[in-house]
Amino acid sequence: MDLLSEKDFTDITVQDIADLMNVTRRTIYMRYGDKFDLMDRLVEVHIGELRDLYFLSEKVGLVEGTQTCFEYFEDNYSFFRTILGCKDTPYFRTHLLAFLTEVGVNERRRPRGQNSVLQNDVALNFLVSAYAGVIEWWINNGMPYPTHVIAEQVASFLAHNLS
Repeated sequence: MDLLSEKDFTDITVQDIADLMNVTRRTIYMRYGDKFDLMDRLVEVHIGELRDLYFLSEKVGLVEGTQTCFEYFEDNYSFFRTILGCKDTPYFRTHLLAFLTEVGVNERRRPRGQNSVLQNDVALNFLVSAYAGVIEWWINNGMPYPTHVIAEQVASFLAHNLS
């Protein structure tokens, strides 16, 4: 992450990573296939943490669960700011969308009322993209709203569109 704040991912070499970590290239290759594998694993750790938080927050209301997730983003702001600001690596966004889709498939109810004309997959993809977009916007703009405010806003939007 330190290297990503200094240069583009395409310009980072395994030697750069090894030098920063004060290990040999061989040590890096013993643990990771390449720099892409290392990046995937970093992202997977955070997605795993978000997945754990999601399952823990299922027991609380939508606002509280959403706030827990945004608190995680706030607690790990440096990582997410760096990874979302890196134009060469769509890794996090891809994994985030997959995670949100997985969660949404588990949560999604058939649209009712004025939303009853929507297909489940269209509605789900719309909401997942919107949620991911708000996360990116919030982080990339220096978290302009406290976690409880952004969580209430997102939860309100979701509540109106999931019922």
